[in-house]
Formats: sequence, structure tokens, C-alpha cells
Amino acid sequence: MRENYIGPPKWSIVTFRERVGKKNICIWGAGFLGRGIYLALKRSGICVSAFYDQELGVKGTDYDSTPIYSTDDLFTTNNSFYIVAINEDDVPAPWITELFGKNNFTHGQDFLMLGELEWLKPYVDVSGTCNLQCIACPRGNTESPMQKGGFMNSGQYRKILEKLIAEIPFMPSVRLYAFGEPFLNNELAEIVSISNEMLVGTIISSNLNVSNNLENVIKAAPHRLELSCSGYGSEHYEVTHTGGTWEKFYNNLLHLVELKNIYSPDTKIYLYYHLNKINLEDFRAIHKLCINLGINLFTTAHSVFSDIILHYLQGDKLPEGTIKSISLMEPSLNIRLTEAEKRKHENCNVIKSFPIINWDGAVQACCRFASGIIANSYLDTPIDELIIRRNKSETCSTCIANHLHSYMFDKDIPSEIIGRHLGLSSTI
Repeated sequence: MRENYIGPPKWSIVTFRERVGKKNICIWGAGFLGRGIYLALKRSGICVSAFYDQELGVKGTDYDSTPIYSTDDLFTTNNSFYIVAINEDDVPAPWITELFGKNNFTHGQDFLMLGELEWLKPYVDVSGTCNLQCIACPRGNTESPMQKGGFMNSGQYRKILEKLIAEIPFMPSVRLYAFGEPFLNNELAEIVSISNEMLVGTIISSNLNVSNNLENVIKAAPHRLELSCSGYGSEHYEVTHTGGTWEKFYNNLLHLVELKNIYSPDTKIYLYYHLNKINLEDFRAIHKLCINLGINLFTTAHSVFSDIILHYLQGDKLPEGTIKSISLMEPSLNIRLTEAEKRKHENCNVIKSFPIINWDGAVQACCRFASGIIANSYLDTPIDELIIRRNKSETCSTCIANHLHSYMFDKDIPSEIIGRHLGLSSTI
């Protein structure tokens, strides 16, 4: 059955405790995902006995005094229950089921996937404005641009986070962004500190064209930074990161890595490379840069937001920048829409990305649409009511009617293109 609407959580703290009983809880995966669910369990007073991981720099160490063993030693802990946190899947891949089965572990009884516990993935857009005018984004490039707002203060954020924790007990982390630039918020460091105090992981996405706040935020120790990039050098980078400069991004990146190494070595930095028709060759230099800096690299296919795609489908007049952005897509927008229609019976691939809380506390229906307010106040609206409104929203029905719920199928496109043309891996 297709799942394009949010349903009830599969697990509660009570049912989890009952299922686990007196078994030793072990987490397979000691990276960002594993540490996030560890924090969620710790918030509820549930102890984890061990992590297992294959990364050379991780195994043999510990996290929060919990040992990290090699995956070679999986299944050696007696009377154990495993949470598989090597990805966010709800259903175990056949090889995982087979592996556990060979060791007499049964799915649901002896192990769970992280996605089964991670019911929702909230976004809190702590900044209601951005410093760039990217041609792929509805905030910077539409006939009716998003109204620019202010910034969420740390006091408001604390109240929102308290409610999120109460309503989503297995929440590993919160995304401190949606359509704004988080580093513009002068209270971002305090917001990160509040999250750490309340045992919630933080993800910050940034264009890194702003340097104020950088040192204080890194000192506060965010868990993950995701930096968008679309070229190496000004020629291609500044086309789609409109209003930004390569020089600012590059210099801030070097400074950020330096700060991270000094103040917060556990913070993970991911450079998200937006591959398009003109910046393929730049990827060689980006790949080398990430290796030299010791940061992670993830590549995605350049696209435009769903608001823009709807205008395109309706035949509306598009701004010049939007037309330029669409022309840079590889494969083309039409090819992707055709493929999305073929996949229309698949599940919505951002079904769990909710709630989307704006800087002023209002709630949006979807992280892919810049419009579609379903509640004026998250704090005054129970999560069950928000889910009902989201499931019945015009945003949701319009998206499904145009097959955009299955549009973002292209996560494997960069890997294929980069591998074929450059002989490199699209990730590090």
C-alpha cells in the first residue's frame, strides 16, 4: 500500500522497553545516526551497552563512555538487542535479515532498524531570511518571493524543542534550517547549546557565505554541518549560488575546518555538491579538496524546488533565473518528471520530514514547498492535529496529483555520471 500520509508511530518508549526487557541494547553504527538514537534513548533513561562500527578512526574508542567495537565482533555481546543505525531504513535489506538470521536474531524481536523508531524528522527554521538569491530557490528567485522574516530566539526554541521531545520521544536530531541561512541568527550558538543540554543532535545546513557566529557555533559543538557547493572557483559556483562568492565560501570553509579541529573534533562536516551541466569537471578539484581537509563529500543532482516545478507544469511565466536553473539540470526536468510519473505508486520520499517549523513558530506542510502554512503556532497545536492538517493539506494533494512525491528519485544520478566520466566516487 502506498504511504503518502503520516501515520501513527510504530513504537513508543513503553513498547520498546517491553520488547527489549533485560537485554543489552547495542547500536550498529557509531556515526551521526547511531549517536542520535543513543541520545534519544538516554533522554528516556534507557542505557546502551555498546556501539559497533567498521570505521577505522571510530572502532576501539568510545562515545559518551560507551565503548565502540568493531563490526567483526557483532553478535558477541550476550543477551543483546540491536538497533541498526547504518542507514535510516524502516525495513531491513535482505542481507541484513540474512546476517541476523544466521546468528539466530529475528527482526522485531531481537533487532530493529533505526527508521522504525525515527517516526518524524523535524525542521526548525531558526532564520527567516537568507543572504543569497539562488536561482533554484523560491526564496530568492520567484515572481512572488517568500516574505523575509526575522529570527527565532533561544527562549522560543527551547519551548519548541521541549514539545518536540515530548511528542517525538525517539527523535535523534533536529534540522536547524529549511529556507533560511542559520548562521545569520546571532543566537545560533545558544540554540545548539540548548539542543546539546537536552540531548538532541543538531544538523545545520549553510551556504557558508557568512562568517559571523562561526567560532561561537563551532564551540557549541553542533553534531553535523551540511555545506552546499556548486563549483570550484567563481565561474560555475556563482551561477547557481547567486549573490555568493567562491572566495567567501572557500575561505570560510578553511576557517571552519580549523575551528572544528580545535574546538569540536566530533562535529561532522559534509560538503553537498550540487552537480549540474556545467560543473562536472570542477568535481575533481572538490573531491581532492575534501580529501585534503578530511571532510565528507556527498553529491546530489541540481534541481529546483517543488513550488517552481508546479509553476512550470502549469505553464506559468517563469523568471529568467528560474529558466536558467532548469536549463542546468542533468538529466532534464522533463526526463525527471516522466520518471516520477512512472514511480507515482511509490511512497512519498519525504513523508517523515515533519513538522516544518518556521522562525516565527508557524508550521508548513512540507520541506519542499516554500508555501502552505497549516498552523500559526506549533506550540499551540498538538502533533496529532498537525498531522491531520498536513495529510489533508492542499500542498500534499497537489504534490501527489502531479507525482512530485516521487520526483526526487535521482540520488543515484551523480554517482553514475561521475563514475562514468571521471572515474571517481561521488561520496567520501
